[in-house]
Amino acid sequence: RSFNAASGLAGRVYDLHEDRSGHIWLATDHAAQRYDGYQWTTYTTGDGLSSDDLRAVTQTRDGSHWFAASDGTISRLTDGRWETFQGNEPARYGKVTFCQTTDGQLLAGYSSEREGDTGRQWSLARFGGGAWEQVELPAESGFARVNDVVQGPDGSVWVATERHGVLRHLAGRWSHHWSGTGEIGDNVSASRLRGLSRKE
Repeated sequence: RSFNAASGLAGRVYDLHEDRSGHIWLATDHAAQRYDGYQWTTYTTGDGLSSDDLRAVTQTRDGSHWFAASDGTISRLTDGRWETFQGNEPARYGKVTFCQTTDGQLLAGYSSEREGDTGRQWSLARFGGGAWEQVELPAESGFARVNDVVQGPDGSVWVATERHGVLRHLAGRWSHHWSGTGEIGDNVSASRLRGLSRKE
């Protein structure tokens, strides 16, 4: 079965997530949507969403749904109530990826369509204390465009990047794996990262 504008799809789909009730949530470039198997529910800025141009969606263990927008803002929907957070400097993000760790920490990895030190332009962010904050990456990785963030079976956090290989965080320390260390290439995809993290 195919879905398009005629059948209710709001726009280009950047991410989707199946929640614990079996509903499918979509992040599109025109709205956030939920599909329950029969009909669409659409959310826009008129409902409280920070932006209609979305890049990622996830559900955290407390039941909240999170949406990352291309302008760096992040919205949270909890029990019908919307909240907006400034997640990053306004920029156009080609991809954003969420990861909630086993200790409840929510991470967001950013792949920006422009590169450089422009203040609040982060590669990786963490939600804590009611706000998003930058996660400092190893200096040798420079500005990293993040393709994916996952947690391995041992609790380590793995970050796949473009041009900077893989970053791994375990026991309070980062390690950097790339062509310079002879371990892995510089451009690491999401599927490649998941294979690496499961080996640990």
